[in-house]
Amino acid sequence: MGTGDKHGVTDDQALMAVGRAKRNLWRESWLGAIATVGDPLDRHDSWLTGVDFTYATSRFRGDKRFLVGVWGLATGRADLGNDSTAHGLKVDYPNDLWDVAFIYKRIGRDFDPSLGFVPRRGVFMYNLAIDSSPRLSTGPIQQVLLRARAVARDRSERALGELSACSSRR
Repeated sequence: MGTGDKHGVTDDQALMAVGRAKRNLWRESWLGAIATVGDPLDRHDSWLTGVDFTYATSRFRGDKRFLVGVWGLATGRADLGNDSTAHGLKVDYPNDLWDVAFIYKRIGRDFDPSLGFVPRRGVFMYNLAIDSSPRLSTGPIQQVLLRARAVARDRSERALGELSACSSRR
């Protein structure tokens, strides 16, 4: 597929391709890979490749859900520097009474895929979310959601947090 004669994109046709493969493993886990080649602005030798793996189960400690995922990406182009990779980790315990998630991402300062976008480069990001949703045995309110969040970015920003009883479920 090329850009054809779209005004303002590129003077000549630019050849681009994207491929994604995903393979289920065990009952609920998966392994994936992605690759792209080409650039709509016709910058030469442009590519991206990456892998991801997620272990997921709905039988953790009997009947609880649990997920751990890792991913990594690398991109290349003649005008990019050496810090052109990105990687991350997610640990998630998404259950009814407790929903706990930790997410880590590291985006290199030169990570700039030609096909796709990155909202912010050159960052470390840490996110922690803890939700507790106890069910009440009596009264008109059946469940209360208590939520705590912590976010840290760029190593220079202090963690921000909030704690609230923000909703009820009927």
